[in-house]
Amino acid sequence: MKKKPLIDVGGPKLFMIISTLVGVFGVTGAAVAQEKVIHELFLPIVNQLNFPMHLWALVLLVGSQITFFAYPTGDMVGQMGLARSKDLKSMMKNGILITIFTVLYVVIRAFLYKF
Repeated sequence: MKKKPLIDVGGPKLFMIISTLVGVFGVTGAAVAQEKVIHELFLPIVNQLNFPMHLWALVLLVGSQITFFAYPTGDMVGQMGLARSKDLKSMMKNGILITIFTVLYVVIRAFLYKF
């Protein structure tokens, strides 16, 4: 049995989910830089799949903004310092919940959209 590439099996729905996860967990940095890297990395596939731009904008937004909630970065620690807070545990719980629900939103949008 010949195996197909994952993108052929999952189509645009799986592409949307995987590209979001790559953005959240695979690319770090300033949000604009992350968006640029994600966009340039996946643009050939976006064009090949004729992927809707409003959904691609969602992928770029979630993939670049939620990174700072998924795990603590200098931004999170800096904001805690300004607030004179030492409660990293609550920040981590909050960040993980935000990440889970936001990624779930992308998954739901991927399956509800008629590609």
